Amino acid sequence: MAFEDTLPEEEVQHRIETRVSLGHFMANILRAAGAEKADVQQSFAKHLCDTAKLLDGFLRSDGRIARMDYLPGKYWPAQRGRRFAFIDGGVANVALPGAAPLAIRVGAYLVRPGREGADREDFAVQMHFVDDLYDPAQDVYDNDFEDIAKLRDAARIIAEAGACRSLFEEAGDIDALLIQGPLINPVSPYGTPGFPAYTASASEKLCRQAGLSDRDRHFIPLYLRILRDLRDRGSIVAGVVERDGGGRRFIKNVLDQMVERGKLDNARRTRAENFLKKYSLSDTQLLDLILREGEYVLPLAINRQGGPDEQNKWPKKWENEIGQFPLALTTFLKPSENVQPLRVETFEGTASDDLLSLVLHTSRLLPRYGFPVGLDVVDRFAKVPDWMGRQIATGHKVNLLRKAFATDNEKVRDFSIRMLSASGRDWLYRPKI
Repeated sequence: MAFEDTLPEEEVQHRIETRVSLGHFMANILRAAGAEKADVQQSFAKHLCDTAKLLDGFLRSDGRIARMDYLPGKYWPAQRGRRFAFIDGGVANVALPGAAPLAIRVGAYLVRPGREGADREDFAVQMHFVDDLYDPAQDVYDNDFEDIAKLRDAARIIAEAGACRSLFEEAGDIDALLIQGPLINPVSPYGTPGFPAYTASASEKLCRQAGLSDRDRHFIPLYLRILRDLRDRGSIVAGVVERDGGGRRFIKNVLDQMVERGKLDNARRTRAENFLKKYSLSDTQLLDLILREGEYVLPLAINRQGGPDEQNKWPKKWENEIGQFPLALTTFLKPSENVQPLRVETFEGTASDDLLSLVLHTSRLLPRYGFPVGLDVVDRFAKVPDWMGRQIATGHKVNLLRKAFATDNEKVRDFSIRMLSASGRDWLYRPKI
């Protein structure tokens, strides 16, 4: 691991020109093109180069960028006997208006490098739900909380976390576990008024603890309980994020530190932030211009729930729990020159060299791929195919109609028929004359 000198301006400029020509920044440019002059692309490239050089100069001069060598011939023999796990979840496309049934399965792929035989690798559906996690007595979700997409997102997140927990209990000897996606997710969106608690059976399945109160079965405290358990396991647990979500939380923390150390004045910092916001530039896009192959930024503890200036957005009911969420020790690693940096999140106190070496070497197993191949394997394994989603939806419709006709409530029967048998422009929806 050796620290590199500052990137020459010509190299940064060449990277920008290459990526602009490939269309990497097209969406960013189009966001502001309507209000700019004809030379918007040239102006954008100049400001982008200045910002990249500013960040590169600080990170390298402060010793924040390190390099990890790719040495498969040396690395993989040293991993013989260790056991690595990869986790990912899939959600079925159950397209039923007004319904909140969930078909989720979380797959696990476990492998022992260097071992031969039947026990070298193993696949398992670590956790699955074909149920309504929020109200087992209802087939049509009639709670006041109407954001069904948010209910499904929360269920997927907590199902993956619960699967990690149960995998440790069942498998035991896991040296490192990688999750596809963030390790710690922002929870404020799921604390809005009316967001329901999970059922007692679902909560027990997720955290292996019975008798939780209604409050403790809410997404936020239940998710916090599971994350704490994963953190206290002592093994490497990390999330690897491939797709650029557009966030700038990491760069914002770097800019804060530059101001604190007198490396950047407030006026220039404001200009840099305004430029990043105007063009919706993300951490990944900027660090892609700075990092060379095999380089990574030394991990930085990030509060995924938001800094002090964002705490006023936390739901009042859950402020205490949100304030207790662990920080995400975050870094960006560029496995090869042809791929964007991967965001890697883990718990504070984790040996980052061991983790990043695993991410680097599993990302280079396939040529021109640039992502841990174990996560690609489990993604294909856990994905819920469309035919399965259709079967689940059909079964749900049959069950709903059976219950609808068993009731004396004529309105419930009419609603069920309209919802399940008619499209938006069907004759049932035509206005009566």
